[in-house]
Amino acid sequence: MLMRNSEHRKELISEIRSLAQSQGLNTVFTTFLEITANSLAAQTDPENAEKREQRYQEMASTMTPELLSSYARMLALLFLTVREYRDDPCDILGGIYHELNLNNEWNGQYFTPDDICRFMAQITLPSDELSVKDGPITINEPTCGSGTMVIGAIWAIYQFDKNVNRKQQEKASEIAQDFANNFIERFSIISKVLLKNNEMRKMLSKIANGELKSFTRIEILDAVGDKNCFNKYSQIVKSKKTQNRYETILNKLYNEKEKEKFNSCFPLLVENTLNQLEAACINISSNAAGSEYIYNSLHQSFLQFVEVLSIKMIVEAGVLHVI
Repeated sequence: MLMRNSEHRKELISEIRSLAQSQGLNTVFTTFLEITANSLAAQTDPENAEKREQRYQEMASTMTPELLSSYARMLALLFLTVREYRDDPCDILGGIYHELNLNNEWNGQYFTPDDICRFMAQITLPSDELSVKDGPITINEPTCGSGTMVIGAIWAIYQFDKNVNRKQQEKASEIAQDFANNFIERFSIISKVLLKNNEMRKMLSKIANGELKSFTRIEILDAVGDKNCFNKYSQIVKSKKTQNRYETILNKLYNEKEKEKFNSCFPLLVENTLNQLEAACINISSNAAGSEYIYNSLHQSFLQFVEVLSIKMIVEAGVLHVI
């Protein structure tokens, strides 16, 4: 059994052994299981809740207040133990059963170890289905016994989720790093170049103040109020004046070696930057990178970038899906 001995688990075993001195170990353990099962079932099985409650009352009526209090304490300790193992689900009761030497192989009691159950679950659970599963997962376990195989499956699913989350965090970190190293600098230059143009500045100001939700062509036209805005935008980006302004800014900010990391042609810089931004968005929208991990650090720069290049994006793709 893969069991680390938590404090609450130790207390639970001690409580069982203490009560067993007068009641018998097997009686205490089986009574405890039935009380626990009835208490849980009364909350989770509405159809049979009344019957479960009646059975609990029958058992409670045969006990002294002190004895009933002991079982209540044991139930509380079990819940606290489960909570301690919530990140590493395992067969808690099965482990206690073994530690109390209640198992009997002569009666055909053979318990599959936790590590074997976990291994079997990992090699049999369809990870491709888990990655797209929205509703409850159904597990067919015809010989469940103490439920160790099901617990192993829960552990395997938890490991799968942790692995997915870890990969999403790593990918998000990679995107954030790339954004910091490349996008922000390029975006700054593109913004400086475009916002020097009065016509461009007016159009982008209207877009920033508009109530855009999907960044469709119609929304842009409504915000800007000019049906020729797309042509004007393209002309400004491709104009000689814009190219000269771009070269002036590069010469002012960078030496010849540093300028090599930028495209010499401004429209090409915009095009390549958009392509890289699209790749980042695909990683986020496909859940390859967790959006929650990068939203706080990137959303302001990302949305500003979208505002500045929104018209260009629609010219190229017809519609922009903002993450």
